Amino acid sequence: MKNKAQVVILCGGRGTRLKPATNEIPKPLIELNGKPILDYVIDFYKKNGFSRILLCVGYKGEKIRQYYSKPSRGVKISFSDAGEKASMLKRLWKIRDEVENTFFISYGDT
Repeated sequence: MKNKAQVVILCGGRGTRLKPATNEIPKPLIELNGKPILDYVIDFYKKNGFSRILLCVGYKGEKIRQYYSKPSRGVKISFSDAGEKASMLKRLWKIRDEVENTFFISYGDT
């Protein structure tokens, strides 16, 4: 069953506790068992009927955009970028006109 609510995933943090690995890639793209952490998050929502996902990127956001720009995942993924130094609140404020009244919010690395 498809869920009409949108999912917003915050994936713009700097990943400082995982340095030096995050010097090259953002934390949501760090692999566990050969698959980026963010794939597990997206797969969870997809399996539960969600088909629209908005990724709020920041630090190394171009790498996340590049990885998730391919439309073959069975979900519609869009992006928002409030800047590398934006707080979570600023990221959410930026998307206020892009989401409907009801949406789910999640971290991209848990």
